[in-house]
Amino acid sequence: YWTATTGSQLVNGQVRDTWANTGWERGPLGYPVTSQKKAPDGVSQYVNFQNGTIYQSPQYGTQFVIGEIYKKWGTQGYDGGFLGKPVTSEGTTPSGGKFNRFEGGMIYWSPATGAHSIQGIILEHYQSMGFEQSFLGYPTSDEYDTAGGKASNFEHGYIRYSYATGATTVHRF
Repeated sequence: YWTATTGSQLVNGQVRDTWANTGWERGPLGYPVTSQKKAPDGVSQYVNFQNGTIYQSPQYGTQFVIGEIYKKWGTQGYDGGFLGKPVTSEGTTPSGGKFNRFEGGMIYWSPATGAHSIQGIILEHYQSMGFEQSFLGYPTSDEYDTAGGKASNFEHGYIRYSYATGATTVHRF
């Protein structure tokens, strides 16, 4: 595929098929800006596009990550960071937000809160509550260190994990 802006890029196989299913260059990904490349694991492959990536791994198939979620994944090291490889393509929540699941957690995005990652036992607790459909709403921070633990903030509260007890607690704002 060629444009004056992006140059000539090779996109083939399942990555090409996924790009076609998203609407080719008129879809959310836009045009490819790299040819198909091997990922750092030496087995997976990806193509970067104007607005995201399509990532193919033997474990999780071919998934796309776009927009603000793609940018957040990048700030956290892409597949070499704690989140690892994408497990799902971008999904839409019932209230119109977006999410991707990765090996090591999730990234949520909404227009009001932006993109934030959740992981580990805090993600497990959030999931048990019903994710963004719970009273907490969408995440408003990435996980951060606290005295004796970790926490993540949400629209209407936070979840805190204690190293001492191994338990999570939910707090309303």
